[in-house]
Amino acid sequence: MPEFSPTALIFIGHGSQDMEGVQEFFHLAHILQTRVPAKLYPCFLEFSEPPIAEAVRQCVEAGHRQIVVAPLFLGPAGHQKNDIPTLLNWAARALARGRISLRCAPWRSVRAASSAG
Repeated sequence: MPEFSPTALIFIGHGSQDMEGVQEFFHLAHILQTRVPAKLYPCFLEFSEPPIAEAVRQCVEAGHRQIVVAPLFLGPAGHQKNDIPTLLNWAARALARGRISLRCAPWRSVRAASSAG
């Protein structure tokens, strides 16, 4: 990976109790990391570690000022419309105290990234 970038990418999966599914998500994140210039932080909404708040904390501690969030879900249902924004807003307030800017990647870009490989 090139020099430090002020921008980080939080890559959010749903999470699973099936470790094989979790490992496949981490494998996809590894492939994606080789294709994007920003540091990628994979995390999960539920069932798996690390949680979203941990990814935000890692970004803040690493000194990133801009965080692009890319949820990898099949469609924009309740988790993507409600749960993820709520968790991200809480984490940004509690952990970053206004030191970062969060924005979501366009859905089309997230779908394209999920098919990379």
